[in-house]
Amino acid sequence: MGKLTLFEIQLENPKANYYKGDIINGTIKIQIQVAMPALGLSIRLRGRASAASRSKHGCNVDHYFLDEKQTIWGDASDQVFDSRHSLPAGYHEFKFTNQLNTDDDMPSSFDSRPYCIIFYGIVAQFERPPSKNYTCETGFTYIQTVDVPRPLLREQPSQLRLEQPLNRFLCQFGTVKLSIKADRSGYLPGETMLLNIECENSSNVVLKGIQVALVRRVLASVEGNFYKYYDTIVALESDQPVDRGKTFNLNDESFDIPHIPPAISYRRIIKAEYSVQVTVLVPKAKNLIMRLPITIGSLTTSRPDNFPRGHSIDDVNPVILGDTHGIDAEFFEENEV
Repeated sequence: MGKLTLFEIQLENPKANYYKGDIINGTIKIQIQVAMPALGLSIRLRGRASAASRSKHGCNVDHYFLDEKQTIWGDASDQVFDSRHSLPAGYHEFKFTNQLNTDDDMPSSFDSRPYCIIFYGIVAQFERPPSKNYTCETGFTYIQTVDVPRPLLREQPSQLRLEQPLNRFLCQFGTVKLSIKADRSGYLPGETMLLNIECENSSNVVLKGIQVALVRRVLASVEGNFYKYYDTIVALESDQPVDRGKTFNLNDESFDIPHIPPAISYRRIIKAEYSVQVTVLVPKAKNLIMRLPITIGSLTTSRPDNFPRGHSIDDVNPVILGDTHGIDAEFFEENEV
C-alpha cells in the first residue's frame, strides 16, 4: 500500500448474529508512514443478493438492498473539495456505531456459492481524490426474524407413503414402498429432529442401501431463467442392503439441526426451503428420491434470543442433483432433467 501500511475494520463482536434494529460497533485501524492528505474517511453498510446461472456464459444478477453511508472523519463525500484534510503519520483508530434498519426485516445471510449469496458487509473508504482511494471490507452475519408458530413446532406432519414401480432396461421388477415421518413440522437451529423411515422392497432386486439427508432446495432467477439445486446440510448413509422381500426400518433416527439460515424468499431472485430427503440406492438403475418438506425458523416469539447469538451460520457445499419434473413429497429420479 505504499505510505499506508495498515487499513482494516475490526468489529466489536465479529462472530455475532445480528437482527433488525441491532447496533454494530467497530473500529477502523489505519497506519501511515507519512502525513497523507485526504477528503476524509467513510463507511458504507451494504447488503447484496447475488445469483448466477449455471450456463457457460455465466450470467449474474446483483441487487443491493442496503447501502448506507456514514462519514467517520473529515468531509468524505462524492464531491471533490479544494481544501483537504490531512491525516498525520502514525497509528490511528476510528470508532463507529451503526444501527440496522428497525422497520424492514432483510433476508438472512446466505452463502451457497458459486450460484447464490446474500452478503452483508461494512466497507471503509479512505477518500483522497484525485489519487486512488483506499478501501477495505469486512462481513457480518444477519438473521431474519422468521417466526415458527408454536403449534407448528408441536404438530406432527402427515406420514408420507408412496409406492413406486422399479424399472430397469424397460422391464418392471416389482415395487418399492417408502414412508417417512418426522416428529414435528417445524424446528429451530440447535434442536433435534426424530425421523421414522420404512422401505419395503417388494421387487426382485437387492437395494444397495438408504441415504437420509436434511437438504435445502435453492431456486435462483437469472434474466428470466430459473435454476434449481440442492445443498446437503446433514447426511447419514446406511450401506445395509435391503434384500428381496425384506423391509428396512429407521426408528427415531436423530438429526441435530445446525445453525443455518431460516427459509428465504427474496424478490424472486433467491428462494431457499428445507426438506428431509430419503434416497433409495438402486443398482444399475435410477435412484429413487422422496422429500418431506419441513419448516426451519429463527425464533418462536417476538424475541430472537432463541437463536444462539454466539454462533455463526454454517457453510454448506452445494450438491447439484439436476432439475426434476416432479414435485416435493413424491418420488424423484436422480438423473432426470
